[in-house]
Amino acid sequence: MFKKIVSAMMCAAVLCTTSVTSFAESGGIPTSESVVISVTKATEWNGKTKLESGKEYVVSKNITISKKMTIPSKATVTVEKGAKITVSSKGSLYVKGTLEIEKGATLSVKGKLYEYKSKTINNYGTISFGSKANVTIKGKLNNKSTGVIKGTPKKVTVSSTAVISNSGKNSTKKLNKYIDSTAIEKKLENILGKIAKDLDIYSALKEGLPRAMLDELEIVFPEAFGMGFKEFCDLLKQEYELALKEEGFDMETIKSVDVKITKLTEIKTLDSDAKATADMFYSGWTKVYEVQFDLTAKTSAGNTTSEPQTISVIFWNGDWYLLA
Repeated sequence: MFKKIVSAMMCAAVLCTTSVTSFAESGGIPTSESVVISVTKATEWNGKTKLESGKEYVVSKNITISKKMTIPSKATVTVEKGAKITVSSKGSLYVKGTLEIEKGATLSVKGKLYEYKSKTINNYGTISFGSKANVTIKGKLNNKSTGVIKGTPKKVTVSSTAVISNSGKNSTKKLNKYIDSTAIEKKLENILGKIAKDLDIYSALKEGLPRAMLDELEIVFPEAFGMGFKEFCDLLKQEYELALKEEGFDMETIKSVDVKITKLTEIKTLDSDAKATADMFYSGWTKVYEVQFDLTAKTSAGNTTSEPQTISVIFWNGDWYLLA
C-alpha cells in the first residue's frame, strides 16, 4: 500500500516539470536571529581547566587550547563577542555538550574538533579552519544568519547522524555537500508532506516550483488538456483518493513524512530536457543534484519506508526547486 502512496507523491512532484519541458522544447521571508544567553551563574573558562558536566561557562577573552579538552554532557561553553578560542595544532576540542559562538566571537581550529552524536554547535560568529585541521561532526552544526564558516581543513568527517544547517556564509567546500543535503531533505519533506496531508498536490507544487513555471502551466494546460493546471491537480487528487479508498487506506493516518538522502550526486552537465527547463525558469542557477532518498511515512499504526526514490533538484534564487 505504501508504494501506492509514494507513487502519488512522486508522480505529482515530477509530472508538471516534465510537461513544461516538452513545451520548452517546442518553443524567503527574511528572518532575524538572536541569541539570549543567561550568564549569571556562568564560570569563566581559560581553556586549561577541566570542565564539569551540567555547568555553564563563558570565554570573554582570547584563549588557546593546546591539549585534549572536552565540553562534557549537559555543559555549555559560550564564546562571547570579541573573544576567541584557538585550538592549536597540538590541541583538540571534544564537544559532548553545547558550544555557542556569539556574533563577533571566533573559534579557530588548527588541530582537532570532534562533535559527538546529538550534541550542538551554534555559530553566530566565525568558525575558521586551518589547513591541518581535523574535523568530525556527528551532531548538530548550526551556522546562523550572522555566522561565517571558512578555511580549508585537511580532513572533514560528517557522519550519517549529523545535521548541518546554514543560513549564514560558508566557504569551506568540504562542508558544502552536507549543508546542501540537510537543506534538500527539509525541502523535500515540505513538498511531500503537503501531498501526504490530504493529497494537497497543488500546494506541494507551489512549494517545489517557481512562480513563473506555475503561471506558464496555467497558460498551457487549458490548450493542451482542456482544463486549468489547478483543476488538473484537483482531478488528480480525486483519482488518487478514489484508488486509495478502494484499497482501504486512509491518508489521515499519515502524521508526517521523513526524507533521508542516501546519495547526492552533483550534475555538471544537464541533458537537453533539463537544460530547456533550467534555461526557461531558473536563469542563473548555480547547482543541480540527482537525489536518491528513502521516504518514510509516520502513521498512527507505525512507520513504513518506501523503496529508494530518485529526483533532481536545482538551486536557484536562494532556494531548492524540483527539476524534471
